[in-house]
Amino acid sequence: MNGRRRLAPELGLAAILCAMFGAGPALADLAPGEEDYRTRCAACHGERGLGDGPIAFYFTAPPPPLAQLAARNDGAFPRERVIAIIDGREWRNAHGGRAMPIWGELFEASAKESLKGEGGDAEALVEERLGQLVDYLKTLQQP
Repeated sequence: MNGRRRLAPELGLAAILCAMFGAGPALADLAPGEEDYRTRCAACHGERGLGDGPIAFYFTAPPPPLAQLAARNDGAFPRERVIAIIDGREWRNAHGGRAMPIWGELFEASAKESLKGEGGDAEALVEERLGQLVDYLKTLQQP
C-alpha cells in the first residue's frame, strides 16, 4: 500500500472534526467559498491546497495538489472541470474510483433543507455554493 494505511471511518471522522475546529480564523469571518474549503476540503487537500492535509497520509492515493490546477492546465484555471469534479453527481464509474465525497449531493440536500416549505430553487443554491468554492480554489493557485 505504498507506506500508507487505509482510513478507518472513526479515524477519518475524528481527523475531520479536528481539522474543522482547529486553530485559524473563525468560520463566520471567512468568505463563503473559503468556509466550505476549510470545513470540507482542507483536511485532505491541505490549508493551502498542496495535498498535505492532516488526513492525507491515510489514503492509498494522495489527494491532488489543488494549488497546481492552473499550472497543470497551461496556466488556465479549469473552472468548469473543477466544478464538475467537486459536484460529482455525474461521475462515471468507468473513470475510476472516487475517494472524495459527492459534494453536489450533500450541498443539494442542505439547500433543500434550508428551503423547506419556502419554495425556491435548490439547484441555484448548489450552483452558487459550488461557484464560491471554486472561486476560492482559484485564489490558491501557484505557478
